[in-house]
Amino acid sequence: MFCRTRWLHAGATVSSTVSGGTTLGVAAGAIVVDVTAVMVGMGRIVALVAAHYGYDVREPEEQVFASGVLSYSSAGNAAEKAASLAALSRLTQDMMRRATWKQLQQHQMVNVIQRAVTSLGFSLTKKKLAQVVPVAGAVINGGLNARLAQNTFNRSQAAYRLRFLTEKYGLDPVEWAPDVLDAEFTGVPLIDEIIDAELVADGTDDDAEPDPSHI
Repeated sequence: MFCRTRWLHAGATVSSTVSGGTTLGVAAGAIVVDVTAVMVGMGRIVALVAAHYGYDVREPEEQVFASGVLSYSSAGNAAEKAASLAALSRLTQDMMRRATWKQLQQHQMVNVIQRAVTSLGFSLTKKKLAQVVPVAGAVINGGLNARLAQNTFNRSQAAYRLRFLTEKYGLDPVEWAPDVLDAEFTGVPLIDEIIDAELVADGTDDDAEPDPSHI
């Protein structure tokens, strides 16, 4: 199962934070459990679609790409969809050039995936908490879960099809990157930005400013 332990770890992280910072009590705890289950289900869908196009999400770098697909799948508005798809386009460029993977080590890939799924967990929890209302809450929550599952399948198909055709015919991923407006206001994790942050934090980004303490 794709990243099951990371989904559960992310769920525990979200649960701890929510429990300490909200008065919704039992309802909030139930939502965190629900979010973890939803993320596991989304991961299964992505893994199946990836396998259909010949990508094995058991490989670390494919887990990184799949994390970006999950962000794209969870995007709720046009700005988030454009930003997350553009991030996948940039990641595809790096993967085709092998530029990122020459720098990104095994432990860094694990950190990137963990950051992505934890951020996604917080994003989904926030959306579900906003829908905790009497009577209608369960109905709305069920509708959100169904919509997430459908979006995950449709957008995974789109993302992996674009990547597959790009690699097969040597196309430029820039051609399918949408214009991004107000990207700073999006609520989904952008996988290429998470990678850049990890490289900077680990001191392996050649473009990062030198640390004065090490000079």
